[in-house]
Amino acid sequence: MADSEVFSLAGASLSLSSFWHSAPVLLVTSSMTCPPSRQITPSVSEFAERYTALQIVVLYVIDAHPEGDLCPYTGTNWLTKDNREAGILRAQPQTQQERNALAAGFRSMVGLPVPVVVDNMQNAGWVALGRVANSAMLIDSEGRCVFSQPWLRPDELPRLLAEAGY
Repeated sequence: MADSEVFSLAGASLSLSSFWHSAPVLLVTSSMTCPPSRQITPSVSEFAERYTALQIVVLYVIDAHPEGDLCPYTGTNWLTKDNREAGILRAQPQTQQERNALAAGFRSMVGLPVPVVVDNMQNAGWVALGRVANSAMLIDSEGRCVFSQPWLRPDELPRLLAEAGY
């Protein structure tokens, strides 16, 4: 698994690999402006309670549907109806501090009980993981990707985790 620099919500520089050196990690990518990310957070919380042998970490990545900025997936200004209705009208952060603040707001808004780390402004984690907005991957303590869901499917995740021995 590729490593990259990420940041704590408080701004401390961390290595993404530091999370899987001591125990397997279920790594989930998310952003505030991604409606499915906001919708699946209750499942992430449930998995944290159910799979205590795993560390679950959310990597906050580039925002999917920023207001007034281009969507990194389509190159268009794609402000979703869900975001408009929910009042999630956020511009793409321009500094690490802005991204950290947005990630902290996201964690608070959706009530995530798991660690949230923030990708760097070069989007190294997002790129290394395949430029995915709302994915899940199980990384073993050797840094190997056991499985990856390019689009997180909470209904399929228990089967994948059982197949991996959890």
